[in-house]
Amino acid sequence: MHPGEWRSRCGAFDLVPSFVAEGMLKLIPCDLEASSMLQYDGQTLRYYTKEMGSRVEKWSADLGLVRCKEDSECEETIKFAQKGTTWYAERDDGSHASVDEIVVDVFFM
Repeated sequence: MHPGEWRSRCGAFDLVPSFVAEGMLKLIPCDLEASSMLQYDGQTLRYYTKEMGSRVEKWSADLGLVRCKEDSECEETIKFAQKGTTWYAERDDGSHASVDEIVVDVFFM
């Protein structure tokens, strides 16, 4: 994932307001009321779920500030790797944070 990117179990449908989604339920491949989202803002990886129609942060991992040289374009990315039975979010600079088990179940299995 690149800074500013997010992934949702419902994809772009997750951005549809619930009152609009009511008429589109047969087209939407997931439960919007129980959807979840993984977001990376360039510093922190966050995992959200919806509760009562509102998004609630359930887990976060601070992976540090993006470090860039002045004269180069910087687009630090984050990738996910498994070591044994544990999943990690790894930055380009080698720093990493353990990923919560529920995040792995929702997005990587």
